[in-house]
Amino acid sequence: MKFSARYICIVIISLLTASGLAQSNYWCDGRVIPVRQLASTPLKIENLVFTSADEISFGHFTATNTKDRTIDSFLIGIEFVDKNNDHVLTMAGHNMNLHKFKDDTSDLKSWFYGQMSYAHKPIPSNQKTDIQLASTMATPRCPNSAKLSLVELKYSDGDFFRFIAPDITVDPVLLSAPLPDPAGFWQWNSLTAVADIEVDTNGHPRFLKSNIGSQFDELFQKQIAGWIFFPAMSKGRKVSSKLTLLFTIGDTDQDLQRLKLLKEHIVDQPVLSLRAVPPTSEKPEWLLIEAGNHYFKNGILNWAF
Repeated sequence: MKFSARYICIVIISLLTASGLAQSNYWCDGRVIPVRQLASTPLKIENLVFTSADEISFGHFTATNTKDRTIDSFLIGIEFVDKNNDHVLTMAGHNMNLHKFKDDTSDLKSWFYGQMSYAHKPIPSNQKTDIQLASTMATPRCPNSAKLSLVELKYSDGDFFRFIAPDITVDPVLLSAPLPDPAGFWQWNSLTAVADIEVDTNGHPRFLKSNIGSQFDELFQKQIAGWIFFPAMSKGRKVSSKLTLLFTIGDTDQDLQRLKLLKEHIVDQPVLSLRAVPPTSEKPEWLLIEAGNHYFKNGILNWAF
């Protein structure tokens, strides 16, 4: 069975949206979040907004460059926490070319590389600008506050500012996703599964369980064996973590079914949404599409925009 090129184009256009506007079911819809930051940080953050939808999380804030020099490039990581100050999700915003860090899981820039990115421009001196934040994961838990956990700024005159909170916490991020036996997915076409995995401190996943059954579990365990994540960090150290995958094969006209499954099986940890899209005669490879603006082709992360 083959899907047409038109079908694949429709899938990619409908799925690879960075704005989150295509999301129809919201866990946390556009709430304004107070944010803590060091007074000495030369980038002032205000009006922070957080949204978690059925497949991704996103937000935005107003950033003020307090220096008399243009910020040419920046990395910003903001951790969102609940009323007990427990971690909910960390989101990223940046305008750097991080391609060279795609395989370097020893560097936090690799975590940023695996996140969604928007086309941000330099920030002029003493000016305000809107910066978009994003995460490839959704969370059913809504935050009450946030803190600036990482900021790296490069100025037009070559000067540099960097701050990393000693207790920085980030979620695991998928960096490489080869599929050793994608043809095995054909028998499961139009299936959506909820699967739990554990990601160790080296970024290697271990299958735990799914809602389908042993035959699918055996195949899925084989498919993810070679995947590489940037591992989670807690209080500045890499840690093992559990992650829920919402995994759809083939037909993507299942939004209500996917949401129903999430509500039935959801747990506290964030949810990573992936869709395995079958090949066409023009594009013989299976694509693994991650919620957001990128996808995996032959296991390699590609940006759609």
